[in-house]
Amino acid sequence: MLTVEDILKASGGVLLQGNPTARIGELSIDSRTIEKGDIFLAIKGERYDGHNFIAEALRKGAVGIVISRKIKVKGKESIIYVGDTVKALQDIAHFHRRKFEIPIVAIAGSNGKTTTKDILSRIFSQRMKVLSSEKSFNNEIGVPLTLLRLSGEHQIAVMEIEMNNRGGISRLAALSRPTAGIITNTGHAHLRFFNSFDEIASSRGELLETMGEDGISIVNVDDAKKDLFFRKAKGKVVTFGIKERADFQGKITKDSGWATSFILNDAVEIKLSVPGHGNPYNALAAAAAATVFGMSLEEIKRGIEKFRPSPMRMEILSKGTLKIINDAYNANPESMKIAINVLASVPARGRRVAILGDMLELGVWSNIAHRNVGKLLASSPIDVLVTVGNEAAHIAEEASGHGKEVFICSTTEEAEKKIARIIKSDDLILVKGSRALQMEKIVDVLSSLPIFN
Repeated sequence: MLTVEDILKASGGVLLQGNPTARIGELSIDSRTIEKGDIFLAIKGERYDGHNFIAEALRKGAVGIVISRKIKVKGKESIIYVGDTVKALQDIAHFHRRKFEIPIVAIAGSNGKTTTKDILSRIFSQRMKVLSSEKSFNNEIGVPLTLLRLSGEHQIAVMEIEMNNRGGISRLAALSRPTAGIITNTGHAHLRFFNSFDEIASSRGELLETMGEDGISIVNVDDAKKDLFFRKAKGKVVTFGIKERADFQGKITKDSGWATSFILNDAVEIKLSVPGHGNPYNALAAAAAATVFGMSLEEIKRGIEKFRPSPMRMEILSKGTLKIINDAYNANPESMKIAINVLASVPARGRRVAILGDMLELGVWSNIAHRNVGKLLASSPIDVLVTVGNEAAHIAEEASGHGKEVFICSTTEEAEKKIARIIKSDDLILVKGSRALQMEKIVDVLSSLPIFN
């Protein structure tokens, strides 16, 4: 539990009114979830300014507020003024993190962070109380919110770290102080914010640099940028991979499309019930980290085999004879290709349908990245393509004329209406696009069509 004095000390803020020794419940940035006794930190975001919700937070029982804009408040609640509430949130989280000596595993990479985190948390939870970051809480706000959930009952923490600028991962690693860091892979996610693929890889490697000589770096030996990560690692390096020799070696023994079995280090066969050729790598990364912290092969096997993906991440849904691959959470060039290959390779009763939205944050590379996806589709056994958004239209342009039905939609709403008319009961459907498009709404429409209920 924090006190007002703790927040002042951590953030360097100024107490405009209130009792510095007052204890508070939780620190919250969301007025909708405030509970009596909490303190509300007002963050100004792209769409909302938390300062506009201070009155609501106080009505719900907040005992204090942290602000970066001076506001008059009637009452005796504590008011703390800081120059930047986002930085204050990070400083408070760092202050809180230093109270606990528990190990933290931080995960960075272009793809597979959440899956790796969830598999590893599943393994650890067999023996330990685990703090795991919620959803994709991996940025300058999500990481400190995760750290603030640390309590004396936790024995280990697993969290994602991601940023869209140089130095961002360094800052988040510095405040979270990870014991071990995993780099899942290097892809083209967030390319808009960097000048080159090398810069993206270098930004991921900041995690390994920041940990120092005591940190344990867990690296994908099959990744194109592995040598860069080896150079950035200052402490022990543990490798995982399938193609190249690694400390944690996977050998694929069976791939049904829907699930993959592999032998780990010639010792134990593990069945991973999630489609996608990237997921065995995520399982191997989790196995490496689990072993570092003392988990047995039996526990690793059991944890991986019990793992099921989070919603909207290669989530398989069945509605009668209709089957949906719900991978709607986000998209970048690598994850889009993986998802298309899954759609092309798994068994299908009827048509294979790809409903694909824009891949955002690609900057000047957006056009060619979308066209490359279209070229992949042109040569794949996909029967129907529906694109959503202006950038995804380039996918359709490349895929047209190759014996496929192609429909171009500008918005998710337009796609919903189109899909309701063209989907058949035996279709196998992939839904994928960047987060901003909210492609899960299309999944909801598919699930509600009367012919499948």
